[in-house]
This record gives sequence, structure tokens and C-alpha cells, in this order.
Amino acid sequence: MPSRRGACTSGDLFLFLDADTWFEPGGLRKILDAYLASGGVLSVGPYHAVERPYEQLSAFFNLAMTAGMGAFTLLGSALPPRGLFGQMLMVDRADYFRVKGHEAVKNRILENFALAKHFQAAGVPLRCYGGKGVLAFRMYPNGLKEMVGGWMKAFASGAAGTAPLLLLMIVAWMCGMCSALNRVASQPNWPSVCLYLLFALQLYAMLRRIGAFRWVTALFYPVPLIFFFAVFAWSAVRRRGQVQWKGRVVDAD
Repeated sequence: MPSRRGACTSGDLFLFLDADTWFEPGGLRKILDAYLASGGVLSVGPYHAVERPYEQLSAFFNLAMTAGMGAFTLLGSALPPRGLFGQMLMVDRADYFRVKGHEAVKNRILENFALAKHFQAAGVPLRCYGGKGVLAFRMYPNGLKEMVGGWMKAFASGAAGTAPLLLLMIVAWMCGMCSALNRVASQPNWPSVCLYLLFALQLYAMLRRIGAFRWVTALFYPVPLIFFFAVFAWSAVRRRGQVQWKGRVVDAD
């Protein structure tokens, strides 16, 4: 389980945060207001503070992670969230102990997906929100090797936790981006270029909502996309085995 700063154990509400997250001004108040309005279990995906150039390669990973929750699609409430963001969780004390909390999922790589299943089985609704202007974090600040290991760890279990329909939609979208790239490479005419630029513009609009990604990352999206496919493929090969994470070997779920 990631290191956390938790809520007071005598309170009515528990707030769990990863140690590398921080609230934007007024962010905690906004989260509390959202929880009081909706109840259930509230989870916020932190805004990614991207600083160094290699961190731009996380673009498609962040998008896939957010899309995989199932909480941000055009289907709305017809497709309930499939998981919880692992970096932040607010929950009623009674609901937390009713599902035995993090103790019940302490041996899972992606405890947020496993914990979500426990809450859903107990009839506790899940609420997921984006964290721009509310909650932020910085992922893998110690270099490319750490970032690759981190995303491999996530993909060792994450794909299996994504709803088949969502996974199909994500794959279809990425295939469309690959097709646009192929067209502009094989037929460099205006229709091909426009199609490519439309995908890049769409990507940039989405990336701005989840992190401080640059426009150049979206314009040259084949670079982070190829990186995404490479890490995903290697993770798939290792899925039934073990992955390296922060100097230790962990079993894939």
C-alpha cells in the first residue's frame, strides 16, 4: 500500500491521501462539499504536475488510467465507475470498516480497483472526479526507469480491471490515431494532415484536463503513443509473472 497520510481514526469520515499529493487552494473544501452532496465513496484523480521532459511520456498512461475508471464517458451514469483513484479516497467510517478497508486488499498491486469491488459488493456507490484546481501530484520524479517500472506495475493488473466496453473504446480510439499517422505518412495531402491535426487537437484538449502536458506532446503524439504500446506490451508479457518496483519484486495480480 502506498505511504499515506490518513484521517483521524475517531472521525466520522476517513480521508486517505498518497504522500506525494497536495491540495490546491480551497481544494479540501471543494472535496468535502462534493462528498456531502453525493455520499458513497469519493475519489479524486490528481492533476499531474509534469516538470521534466521525460514525464511527457506519461500522457497516454494518464489518459488510459482516467478513462479506465469509467466515470468520464458520454454514457454518464449508465456506466458506473469501475474503480477508485489510488491517490485519494474519502469515505464514511462505517462503510470503510464494513468492507474491512485496506486490510482486505493489502496484497493486491492495484488496491484501488480491488477496494472498489468490495464497496460495490456492499452496495456503497463510487464517485470519481477530476482533480484539476483541487488536488495535484507529481508522478515518478526520479527518472525514466522509475516511470517505466511504475507503469508496468499498474498495467500488470489494470487492464483486467477495465470494463470490456471501455477497453474496446480506448483501443478503437488509439487505433484511429495510428490510422491517422499512417495516412499522413503514406499520403501527405491536406485531408490526411487535417485528420492527424484533429486527433492532436483532441488529445491536447483532454491532456490539459488531467495534467500540465505541453502542446508539443499532443502534436507529436506518435512518440508517447509508441512508448505506451511498448511498456504495455512488455507488461502483458510479464503479467503472469513478476514486476520490479522500487527495488523489490512483486507478483502480478
